Amino acid sequence: MRHRRFDTKLFTLPELTILTPYFSILRKACLYKSNYQDYSFAEAQKDAQEGSKFLSFSVVAYGASIDFCQILNAVLILPDGSVIHPINQKVPSLADTSSSWPHYPAYQAACLWFFDTSQIGRNDTVTFVLIRELGEQRAVIDLSKYK
Repeated sequence: MRHRRFDTKLFTLPELTILTPYFSILRKACLYKSNYQDYSFAEAQKDAQEGSKFLSFSVVAYGASIDFCQILNAVLILPDGSVIHPINQKVPSLADTSSSWPHYPAYQAACLWFFDTSQIGRNDTVTFVLIRELGEQRAVIDLSKYK
């Protein structure tokens, strides 16, 4: 898991986190430990195999209105220029107030997008595109640097 910053200055920059299978295993192991439960190596292997079917992105986006997030969307652009759409997403209908409220950006929304890895090469460089009402924000990601 690494945080990436977007490259445009149209809006307050969102925060992008790539959720790899290893991140999911770490999160689950911490959750199990906090509940005094065992998380076996076999369970971790199974979770890694299941998690490798998806490439997930967590984005905290910022906006001026409480409902700005209703029109957020995302796609991935592959090295050959083809576009893939998420197979699932979790985008709130209403945003939360941000730490700068009531000043801009007054609102923030935590969003998740999940993409099928069957179309994505393990070492590809992909472009994550956050689609907003007033434009796009892009982040170029070299997947060879992630586990």
